[in-house]
Amino acid sequence: SDNPSFMLETHLPLTVAAGRSTQLSMRIQPSSSKWYADTCTIAYTVSGVSQTEAVIVSSGIFLDDNSELAYAAHKALDAYDNCLAADPTSVSTRNNLGVLYRLLGEYALAERYLTEALSAGLNARYGYAGIKINVGVVRSDKGAPTEAFNFYTSSAGDIAGGDSSSLAPVITYNQAWEHYKGNSLTQALAAVDKTITHPRANNYLKAKAYVLRGLIKFNSSNIDAAITDMTTAASLDPGGPIGAMAEENRRAIVATGVERESDSDLPSDYALFTNYPNPFNPTTTIRFQLPVRCDVQLSVFDVTGREIKSLVNGTMDAGTYSVVWRGEDNMGRPLASGVYIVKVHAGSFIKTQKAVLLK
Repeated sequence: SDNPSFMLETHLPLTVAAGRSTQLSMRIQPSSSKWYADTCTIAYTVSGVSQTEAVIVSSGIFLDDNSELAYAAHKALDAYDNCLAADPTSVSTRNNLGVLYRLLGEYALAERYLTEALSAGLNARYGYAGIKINVGVVRSDKGAPTEAFNFYTSSAGDIAGGDSSSLAPVITYNQAWEHYKGNSLTQALAAVDKTITHPRANNYLKAKAYVLRGLIKFNSSNIDAAITDMTTAASLDPGGPIGAMAEENRRAIVATGVERESDSDLPSDYALFTNYPNPFNPTTTIRFQLPVRCDVQLSVFDVTGREIKSLVNGTMDAGTYSVVWRGEDNMGRPLASGVYIVKVHAGSFIKTQKAVLLK
């Protein structure tokens, strides 16, 4: 290539013995740090016969698909480059570049610009905590939860005014997310509740927090609470991306088979109704009712008393519920024909009944 950006680290011409191979190392030094692509032509001779190979090389972010994302990214990166040219010491520009590169999945560049922003030694009141939060998010994306936590904790210490800062609920939300990813559901719930109840949390952040809390509740088998949180999240961000995600999650949770039936009068006592259809193949619906809020375990056992499927395991509000069992065990494997025992344990109420799977 006649492009001066190419620099070969291997001196040419190069002779390679028959039956052997070699590797050419090439460094690319593009004038633009944002994205680069070009074609390098390699000419070589084998047994007196000349041949050429065209190799496409690229570096940085190479968005060339004519999508809206590519267009917006190019425009934004150009704008920030102009900002840096006008003010090479700009901290906010570096922070914004770090955020943008993180959204594009370019974590090395994201950390580079965010680290440069941090090295400016800003006063805590001038966004230093916010930059640390952004670094923590990048570390989280890269699968380094401990490092992410360290940045969140440090940013919390930098907040001017402590808990009155609008960054405080952002920090607790990010901490909750790390706990959730690490399957520390109790800690995740405590942190996300701080975000939901924080007076400086806006509706968009609250919507995200309710979605996260709904996931925590769902993974704790508190199905009714999970559906309620997803519904609340959708109402806080109507028509927005978080609202759409919440509604999709709500439908998915309902589709798992547990749903509270609408009724005007709450039940006066506990009950486990006969599943229908019975015999069944491949699914059956199990209904039960609760007069008060209580812990509920609904499970299916084989005739030897071994639990093969846990359908509900959590705290549920008073009401009548229906659960769809698809004739599978806890691993999702289809069960053989036979008699199975459905058992509900709600508060002090315990009842069993037979369900017949007939294939």
